[in-house]
Amino acid sequence: MFPFSLVDEVVVLRPTGSLDISNAPAFKEWVSDTFLDSGKKYIAVDLSEVEAMDSYALGVLISLYKHLRMREGMLFLISPRDAMKRIIEMTSLDRIIPVVGSVNDILERIK
Repeated sequence: MFPFSLVDEVVVLRPTGSLDISNAPAFKEWVSDTFLDSGKKYIAVDLSEVEAMDSYALGVLISLYKHLRMREGMLFLISPRDAMKRIIEMTSLDRIIPVVGSVNDILERIK
């Protein structure tokens, strides 16, 4: 449904365009059904191609984070654009979900 890759133990999701109420519910369901239900513990959302995100999408990210933490996993955000970075910082989401520059940063953290 959305572009993704698997790098070692990390599922890297690569949404593009907008992540909002029009597609965030499907994104959450797909991530849950495809990755959480199969036991994946480390998921990264690469935000480098996301141009807009609404409060619904932020709620989806928090929900995914909570599910992963309950399973001793972690959600990471990779390379948000400046506009997305401001939203993440203004909502203090970066205090909950780690924001990193690359998958290599994640691999170093989880080893």
